[in-house]
Amino acid sequence: MRPSARPLVVTFLELPATVDGRLHGPQSRDVYSLFRLPARSADLLAAIAKRAGHGNAVALTPALRKGGQLSAEDWQRLRASDVVGISVITRTAPPSYEAARLIRAANPRATIVFGGPHTSALPEEALEFGDIVVMREGDHTLVEVLDRLAESPERPPLSGIKGIAYNDGGQVVVAPPRPFLTSAELDALPFPVFPQYVLKRITHQTVCTSRGCPYGCEYCSVIQNFGRGYRCMSEDRTMELLRHHLAQSRAPIFFADDNFTANRTHTKSLLERCLSEGLRLPAWSCQSRVEAAFDDELLDLMVKTDFSTIMVGFESVNNETLRLWHKSSSLEKNMEAVQRFHAKGISIHGMFVLGSEADTVETIDQTIAFAKRMKLDTAQFFAITPLPGPPLTRKLEKQGCILTRAWHLYDAQHVVVKPARMTALELQSGIMRAFREFYSPWEGVKRLFARAPQRIENCVIRFLGRRLVRRVAKETLPHQRGLERLNEWIGRVDALYASYKESLKELGTKIESSRADLSKALDRGRADLAERKARVVASFEAHVKSLRESLSTLGESYHPFCQRFLDELYARFCMEAEAVLVPA
Repeated sequence: MRPSARPLVVTFLELPATVDGRLHGPQSRDVYSLFRLPARSADLLAAIAKRAGHGNAVALTPALRKGGQLSAEDWQRLRASDVVGISVITRTAPPSYEAARLIRAANPRATIVFGGPHTSALPEEALEFGDIVVMREGDHTLVEVLDRLAESPERPPLSGIKGIAYNDGGQVVVAPPRPFLTSAELDALPFPVFPQYVLKRITHQTVCTSRGCPYGCEYCSVIQNFGRGYRCMSEDRTMELLRHHLAQSRAPIFFADDNFTANRTHTKSLLERCLSEGLRLPAWSCQSRVEAAFDDELLDLMVKTDFSTIMVGFESVNNETLRLWHKSSSLEKNMEAVQRFHAKGISIHGMFVLGSEADTVETIDQTIAFAKRMKLDTAQFFAITPLPGPPLTRKLEKQGCILTRAWHLYDAQHVVVKPARMTALELQSGIMRAFREFYSPWEGVKRLFARAPQRIENCVIRFLGRRLVRRVAKETLPHQRGLERLNEWIGRVDALYASYKESLKELGTKIESSRADLSKALDRGRADLAERKARVVASFEAHVKSLRESLSTLGESYHPFCQRFLDELYARFCMEAEAVLVPA
């Protein structure tokens, strides 16, 4: 902060996802609810703000409080804040926007700054509820924004700051992007310090040592938010980071890097350093790709440092899906990877995404069979979800396959896309069935008597997972009921289209037979058939109008999808009707 600037009261807020998208709604649950993790951004941003001279910076993360709600003291802090920074992922957008609206009403002078993947992709949407959006990596951008606000809280000079969007006299200004941080700049970031209420509640710590991903999975938003360049902290700084976290807590560590083993040489060197310096890690886990299984030296070092679970993005057992998503993998490679991990005594959390344009109901069955047959220790079965930004989302938008923009449903447990080779209802039902079958008590008992690695813990997780699956099924039931009504409505539309298409076919047959008659008779016949065609089209149009009116029986969030569905169907029918009377 510049010497002339006045102190700011800065509050960073990271909210949990809720079942109904309301700020005060019940927290939603997923497979990760078996563990309690600290927030990934709010506490780091508070540390960055403090080091930049904005000493009165605090992070609020109510997900780790009982009930997951903001307390009276939290609201008192928000009402007194000059700046409120809200970190947003897609599923937390509705409660985050509601919080911004309430903060604005209680504290009109506060500047509301959004950040995170969702608002980076949709800054115009976020600016309906706030003043500034910090886009992509905000570590350096944030400091510039706070310095400008300290100089002039009411009219901060924001021009010239890269990586932001803001309202300027009713006009949305999107500045040029800021380059991603370099490895040296990652090293220079401060470490987050967590309050006691967080440290007492967490079951695992999160440690992030890198950003970016060198791969290009079509559905993933990592590239848009952190770039394709894989940037690691140096070994020295990573060792400092680990010691810093272990000084706060000895809870198991989850390395939150999108792919902790992307640079295996770096990962091996780091683990060797832990061993040589006697840094004893608690049980730790990480996310990785299957390629890690084929590096025995890496696996041996992981085991020596008390490695617990590898979270592997298998994504699919369908080789065509893997090809479409640019995964550079195969079913056979995935199977061998599982065998290699298990041979080293490493537990596997398998991650699957269902609903590609090549997937069918049989693909869901095959995925369940794979997870059970290969004796995965835990697993998640998620629906393809069109998060704002990735290439697959743009493709699905163009195809008109996105069912709803109710952001709180974008948790991969609610199907929000119409798949190509099954219905949305079949995919929704299949995902719930996959969870139920995998997390069955019987599967846990089988693992217990099979003398599998960590068999007791795995059996307990199966029983806990079964209870969680019941809760998730209850939470997703209203959406499943909505998909049932949507499925019935689409069936009515398809049946209507097929019926009228058959009428056009009959007209076309009569026109073809009339071509053999005399020219004069042909003209009279064509005029009569043209009139009949017009009546068929008019009747179809009346039915389409009735179907539009019937949308009130469906959830409002489905209306844009259904309107587009009818528009495209009507246009296609009119083209086919016109073709019936085209002279041969």
